[in-house]
Amino acid sequence: MEINNCCETNRESKGWWRDHWISILALIISALSALFAYSQYSITKSLSHMHIEPTLKIMFDIPKTGNPIFAIANIGDIKVISVSGKYNEYFFDKKINKIKFTAKTGNIFDERWMYIKELNPNEHKKFEVTSLKLTSNNPIIVHVHHFELKYFRESDMKEYLRQDFYFLDSGRLYNHKEYTDNISYKKIMFEIENLKVQIPRIQTKPGQIKESLDLLDRKEIIPPSEQWGNKR
Repeated sequence: MEINNCCETNRESKGWWRDHWISILALIISALSALFAYSQYSITKSLSHMHIEPTLKIMFDIPKTGNPIFAIANIGDIKVISVSGKYNEYFFDKKINKIKFTAKTGNIFDERWMYIKELNPNEHKKFEVTSLKLTSNNPIIVHVHHFELKYFRESDMKEYLRQDFYFLDSGRLYNHKEYTDNISYKKIMFEIENLKVQIPRIQTKPGQIKESLDLLDRKEIIPPSEQWGNKR
């Protein structure tokens, strides 16, 4: 009887372990399946993001009091990273159809005016343009604000470049689209393209713009072409 009981106990023990090993194996297979499915989802999501273009919106405003405001918003569906920007200013004289003065904000080691490590969807950043001092509502001078941006799509580090122009003319601020029908627009853009090739721009730091802008009201201002010894 004891031998029979022992045999039955061993059979029951083996059956218990067999049943539990089957359950454990099923759990392992289920976990591996879930992990595989998640990996496939992650890969698919990553590949799909590689085909989605980032969308940034730029805003620039000059309030009645305080410093001008520059804002950038990610209105797309994917994150962008390493967003950097350059800021240039041009002062166009309508009488002579020439740019009388040009400047950029930065320093001798880095031309970037602003930098954002990452910008998620529906996120925005705002900056004060502290180096900018406004000119008077001089109807002869068009103050052009030029922003150059560089940023990357996170999924594959694809580089994107864009630029935005704003025109302060007779006390009113126009964006690029609004100003394209203005009689001075093509002349200004032609001058800017020429400046990029022919004339090095003056680097400025916060607080140095005012002295330069004061020159705009003086008759002895020297056009950039004569400043740098270039004849047009």
